[in-house]
Amino acid sequence: MSRLIGCRVWFDWDFNGTFTDESANLVRCEGEMRFHPPEAAITASQGIVDRCSIELRNTAGRYSALNTGGALYAYVQGGGAYHVPVRVDTTINGTDYVRVFTGVTKIPRETGRSWQEMPTVSFECRGLDELLLQKRMSTTQSGMVTRYTTGFTEAQIIDAFLVAAGVTGQQIDAGMITIPWSWLDNESVLEDVWTLAAATGGRFYYDKSGVPRYENM
Repeated sequence: MSRLIGCRVWFDWDFNGTFTDESANLVRCEGEMRFHPPEAAITASQGIVDRCSIELRNTAGRYSALNTGGALYAYVQGGGAYHVPVRVDTTINGTDYVRVFTGVTKIPRETGRSWQEMPTVSFECRGLDELLLQKRMSTTQSGMVTRYTTGFTEAQIIDAFLVAAGVTGQQIDAGMITIPWSWLDNESVLEDVWTLAAATGGRFYYDKSGVPRYENM
């Protein structure tokens, strides 16, 4: 018996938390979500940012950054489509859709009309890890002293770094190991969190619903 797979894609073009269903123009959607095995994370010291590729029909120029009459021109002109929040839901043989990807877009790529193909626009998307990966921060001396004198565990340090970066809604397992010294010196928040989690036998990632999670050893 064959399976009927359905897919819906949503974009928050104006970054206000309200997503627009663009499924009517969907041509293709594919992606992957992977983990390092827990043991491998100790030596790899890095995580994996989820990815998704979305191709949309663009016959009316809806997604064209140069089409001043396009429905989304105000949002996509001048690179405005960069890091637009995106969600992907799928269903198999039914109407109950399940979230399989939450992330942001990279710069879209347009293809023009030809005698063989219709015009489309392709979005390479990355998980919400992408935002932390590109965010560089430095910690204060007082913050470092507080973590030292209080005896923060790796979980408390990870949470502190995330809070300082403006992250909310994180799910953090209990800490296992006290870390005497910790700081950021104009470094990627995500890379330091990945390294700290791996060094203590755990892992940090964003799940398919966009929730940041630290899992201890």
